[in-house]
Amino acid sequence: MSDQNTTQNSKDSDLFIAVIKNLIEKGVEIEKIQTLLKSDEFHAHFYKTAGVVASKYVYNTMMKNLQKNLELTRIRNREIEDQNSFLWREPFELLEALIYISQEIGSEFDQEFRPNAVKDNDLVFEVLIRLHHRACQTALEILILMQAGFPEGAIARWRTLHEIVVISYFIQENGQKTAERYFNYDTIESYKSIIQYINDPILYKKHQQALSKSLVPVREMRKIVKLTLKLCEVYGNDYKSECGWAADIIPHPSIQKIEKNVNLDHLNPYHKMANISVHGGPKGMKFFLSTPNKKFIPVGSTFMGMSDPGQLTSISLLQMNTILLITKPSIKQFADISTLQKLVKKINRSFAKSNRESIKKFQELSGNIT
Repeated sequence: MSDQNTTQNSKDSDLFIAVIKNLIEKGVEIEKIQTLLKSDEFHAHFYKTAGVVASKYVYNTMMKNLQKNLELTRIRNREIEDQNSFLWREPFELLEALIYISQEIGSEFDQEFRPNAVKDNDLVFEVLIRLHHRACQTALEILILMQAGFPEGAIARWRTLHEIVVISYFIQENGQKTAERYFNYDTIESYKSIIQYINDPILYKKHQQALSKSLVPVREMRKIVKLTLKLCEVYGNDYKSECGWAADIIPHPSIQKIEKNVNLDHLNPYHKMANISVHGGPKGMKFFLSTPNKKFIPVGSTFMGMSDPGQLTSISLLQMNTILLITKPSIKQFADISTLQKLVKKINRSFAKSNRESIKKFQELSGNIT
């Protein structure tokens, strides 16, 4: 008998004993249990009771070993994080510095130019400063995911950062009207999320019950529909299409078309690669940044694969800062951009160097790469 079968039989025996204990706890006399064991009735009772008893047995076993198993997991995670800190320390610190500098740039820019922007109702300023803040936060999320050893999660978040940059470029180039259309488009996104319920009240009631009545109230949905109709009167019916805020400039717009319009489509292959980690498609179970061994399926953190998300994040942050600063050009702004360019070059070289070291480390641990 194999070790696996032995283990399985042991678990079945434990479950069998647990069912017997359950009968005793319910007050069934030993003599009656003995009689029951000899009859066909026990088998029916066993299968009827086993599910409930097994659940309780498994739960109690799991909770009994919980702290021990969690500590073993934490020890392994700390080991991975220590390897990450050793292999990627320099590029991580440089990227962190870039994020900090970007946050300072955004804060100073906001303080200096907001008074006039409010006075002039400058929606280009308002949209770009909000997107700049969001870009900085997204970059910090990417850094933390890499530090914890999750490059797939990091590059998935970079996809968001890239889209923020693409949209920012488009708004900066096309001015106040486009900024206004984008600023008001959140109503359309709300409309898209509730229109199925407006068209199908039965579905709304079904989901409302399933979600403990947490959906938007009907009266609020009706307000969203009315506001959407008013916006379409102002901007045209295409406004409620995908990326409809750009429909007056790009026919049938999409993020890919906007990306091409602002000449950032050379990054589209990376955008597509990031989609693998975002969606649940079959390529996501075969393609990993976290290991060069395609036969290995990662289920936790790693010290591999940080170069692509790290380099892409630094490039996107440089682009985002440039977009913001050139809206108010000055010698100081161009000096800041030039400084950031030098820092990003250093970051990219550092990530490339650490990537080579991580591959070497993997080879030492595994003996080969497939």
